[in-house]
Amino acid sequence: MNDTDETLGCRVKPPGMEEQVCRCKVLYFVLDLPAKAMVRYCHQFNGKFGCTDCEIEGKSVQSGRGHAMAYPKQVQDPPLRSHASVTRDAVTAVRTIKTTKGIKGIGPLHWLNDCDVVQHVPIDYMHCILLGVCKSLLNIWLSPTSRGKDFFLGGKAKDIDVILGKARPPSELTRLPGQLSKLSVWKASQYRSWLLYFGIPVLKDMLPSKYWLHAVLLSSSLHVLLSKSITEEALLVVEQRLSDFVALQEEFYGLERCTMNVHMLCHIGGHVRNFGPLWTHSAFEFESANCKLTSLVHGKTHVEKQILSAWQRVHSVIEMKEEGLHDVQMGLHVGHELQGNAIGFRRRHDDWKLLGPESNTPLNESRRKAIIDALKHTGVTADSNLDVLTVNTRAHSGILKLSSTDYSRAKTRHDAAVKFLHSQSHAEDFGIIRCFIDLSPLLLPAGRTTLVALISRLFVQSIFPDTDESVPDKISRHIQGIIQQQAWLEVVNIPEVEDLVVVPLQQIVEKCVLSELPCGRFISCMPNDVELD
Repeated sequence: MNDTDETLGCRVKPPGMEEQVCRCKVLYFVLDLPAKAMVRYCHQFNGKFGCTDCEIEGKSVQSGRGHAMAYPKQVQDPPLRSHASVTRDAVTAVRTIKTTKGIKGIGPLHWLNDCDVVQHVPIDYMHCILLGVCKSLLNIWLSPTSRGKDFFLGGKAKDIDVILGKARPPSELTRLPGQLSKLSVWKASQYRSWLLYFGIPVLKDMLPSKYWLHAVLLSSSLHVLLSKSITEEALLVVEQRLSDFVALQEEFYGLERCTMNVHMLCHIGGHVRNFGPLWTHSAFEFESANCKLTSLVHGKTHVEKQILSAWQRVHSVIEMKEEGLHDVQMGLHVGHELQGNAIGFRRRHDDWKLLGPESNTPLNESRRKAIIDALKHTGVTADSNLDVLTVNTRAHSGILKLSSTDYSRAKTRHDAAVKFLHSQSHAEDFGIIRCFIDLSPLLLPAGRTTLVALISRLFVQSIFPDTDESVPDKISRHIQGIIQQQAWLEVVNIPEVEDLVVVPLQQIVEKCVLSELPCGRFISCMPNDVELD
């Protein structure tokens, strides 16, 4: 590097190449609350003006044997912070040598060109919602100090652990559901699985209706905020839903439970409006690389030099392989692991392939009937030719992997629940895959889609009961919208394999989470298929 210019960027001359100018621009910073306070040089979350998005003044309240800073929902929203207001408060703090509205002085972010110290520091949902609000709610329900209150779940924790121990999530959820008895060692992905998929069905008959529906407000909002795309109309609905959740937090659990993480739910919609769904600016992708970085460290001193040296060795191995110097397959594999998987998202494509050994076992009567009925619409009569078809137990398209109920090796995972489109009506429905079949011996000459799944349809209904008078209006006014969202549905019954439909693999819309619990069977849709677990 020969020269650095704030306007032109960095002038770099790579070996064997002409000099180039490299410019970079920071889009946003993904930080937890303590780190935000450091780079903004302001009060932390337990300070009087600890919010980085607005000028709300916290209240010190009794909490156990000590005190905590609470940020209750206010009748009139406090003024929002902006880059100009934060800069003005920072200058005032420097001149008066006194903290102004929580700002202590000029922070590091102020020295970056084109950096908005408010808008470019979005809320990270991993720390705010999962490790913050969700974890706090679980601690409230399980805490011995809550004994005697109608939301106390401490006496039911063992029963819930038994239920969660029997859960069979899809392979996309890399961690199995955690046990409540080991809540202190839960990872963020386990809180996400609990909040999105398992918690609402499990607690349906264990929490009083108003507390359960209060948690539904948070969970249903997260489903929307993690979707692939969000309309302005949907975002406005979620913002109102979260505002009511925050307002009810004090009423249900006390002022001391109105923490900074709870208050920040009022601002999370604005950051989604600026940067998109929460998965586009979360800490999951960055923290998933921590295990790879720690594997490069083998001593307690000069950690940063160890990481840099190992990284350089990996890139040297990759360069040697590209130049064909000698066989370095293992180093190349390690290099691509470090280089390609540190930050990324799942990718899906429509090039479906069948996996597993093919079975020549003759199709049973129900499967033969389903295929014959499906082929009638194509003009193919194949009753006598079905014996040439082979059956597979698994299929994949990109990183989306599906398995059928015929796949007997899946003990802890359930990858057969899906949402699909009917071939004729194109209406969406839910079902369980029984097997995969390649129809090419019958349809290949006609150039039609040949890979299909035989699916048993699921008959579902809303998970929500009729609300009673104990449910506040701040909750009841959202119920109809949440029902239409279909984040969770109760399975009325799972029919036997006789009720089958033939579905081309391209018409499988998404994979679902099927929870088979003692209180019933429930199916949940994944909000997106791109975020890494």
